[in-house]
Amino acid sequence: MHRIIPIVSIAALTALSGVLACDAEPEVEPRAAAEPPAEITDSRGQVLKLQGPAQYEIIETDSIPTVVQEEATEPTRPLTREQLANDLRGVRLVDGHEYRVEQPDYAMADRILAGMQGRLDTLPSNAEAIDELTAQEPRGVNGSDNRIYKSNNFSYPYRPLVFSEVGCSGTMIGPHTMVTAAHCVYNTGNNSWLKVWDTAQGQERWPRFATGVDGRDANPVPNGWRQCYDVTVPGGWVSKSSNNLASASQYDYAVVDFYSRCGDRPGDQSGWLGTMVASEGTIESEGHYLYGYPQFTHGVLRYTSSPPNMEAEIWGMSRSPGQLYINSPSWQLKYNHDTSGGQSGMGTWYVEDGTGWVRLDGIHRGDAGSYNIGRRWDWTVRNFVEAYSLFPST
Repeated sequence: MHRIIPIVSIAALTALSGVLACDAEPEVEPRAAAEPPAEITDSRGQVLKLQGPAQYEIIETDSIPTVVQEEATEPTRPLTREQLANDLRGVRLVDGHEYRVEQPDYAMADRILAGMQGRLDTLPSNAEAIDELTAQEPRGVNGSDNRIYKSNNFSYPYRPLVFSEVGCSGTMIGPHTMVTAAHCVYNTGNNSWLKVWDTAQGQERWPRFATGVDGRDANPVPNGWRQCYDVTVPGGWVSKSSNNLASASQYDYAVVDFYSRCGDRPGDQSGWLGTMVASEGTIESEGHYLYGYPQFTHGVLRYTSSPPNMEAEIWGMSRSPGQLYINSPSWQLKYNHDTSGGQSGMGTWYVEDGTGWVRLDGIHRGDAGSYNIGRRWDWTVRNFVEAYSLFPST
């Protein structure tokens, strides 16, 4: 199950700068930093208001952001329109500043409550043949851990798997859109976005993302690092006082948009997994896969959270039908795939019968005791991702 390692916070370092003047050269005025806009309008026309510089904490070595999930129970009554509209107000990190949607998102709430499904789910970019997914590869060590190492990080469907320098995983679901867990980008315990300490640079910075990473290769990051992006989490996540609360699981998802501000399309290199708002019957009748970039496998340390984490490798496993299921509440997935810190944020996926398409239907969250747990890809998550990125357009 999920190895629990607490987050360790340290105080942000204060950088001092100055301008030196001398008799031989005229004094040079320091260049003023560009003021962030007071508001921004996203790709769907929503207005987000500037809250100020983003508060952050630095993830230290061996402090992978993981959570122990309290078991959630179905609420006694469905969320009201007002509650849903407030909880789905986006909180967005843009170039080191935090923005928030000023008004409750009634339009999104209405779409979800009315069962409006928006656009069709996306098909993955896997025109090439899918590798044999269940092929056993060398594990390297002995133990009860059933995960296997996947060396074919250049092949689909492993290329779209994303490694985050904070020590998390994610999934490309479009040419410019990635999903991960909210606790991989924002800690509700101290209301801070997550940064990393760069030992080479001697300073903190925002984490980078990379697809298809394998530390055993001569070129471990074949598709390059990405550090320009905007990331949005639900207001319902930010309002929680602890990542571990059962009520937080409903909002433990985040969307990373590489295109709207930065014009980047990582998926053109890596490809992406398709998505599906699948029925409970479909979910429980399919075999599921859960891979990612775990910090530990078989009791062996695979990487630390000290950037740039060149040792990260893809590990994971499959389970037969019926071993990933829904058992109240409806947004919660339960399963017994072996995982550990570092796989948070990774998508759970299956190969759709009759088509061969790879479909993401959940986002791995953490350990709930006797099983692991994830956030189901339902219409709430689907609409949120579409609202705060260009998903599903290509």
